[in-house]
Amino acid sequence: MRSSQTHGLSQIREDIPEAVLDGEDGDYHPYTQAETMALFDAWISLSNDPILGNQQNRKVFWDKVTVVYNANKPRGAFRRNLKMLRAHFERADRDVKRFCGIYKREAEQYQSGASGSNIMRAALRIFKSDTDNDFKFPDVWEAVKHLDR
Repeated sequence: MRSSQTHGLSQIREDIPEAVLDGEDGDYHPYTQAETMALFDAWISLSNDPILGNQQNRKVFWDKVTVVYNANKPRGAFRRNLKMLRAHFERADRDVKRFCGIYKREAEQYQSGASGSNIMRAALRIFKSDTDNDFKFPDVWEAVKHLDR
């Protein structure tokens, strides 16, 4: 039989959303491309929902992103909490925005006959030159490049 103190802790943990409880093993679990895409898909769907709109505070919005992400995460992926998802989103989004700017400048400078793949190669080369890193999020860029952010 449980003591009342143990039962109280159990009750408190039951009241905490599952997304906050999981992933607390202390280990670092790098995000896969599929996980990053699932995160941005959740962000996009909630950002562009005409019923929810943009009249929600940051905490409420990221609570919803966390729920949607964990409900749709790739098979075998770790559950993530709000803090983990927001931190990863902000890091990835910074690179995606930087790449969007580079790609846009390259597209404007290329002659009308240049193909999208020529522009993409040039933008990837410039991103690597500017950051000393490869651009890791081309799928995310494809999904967000048309959004007005």
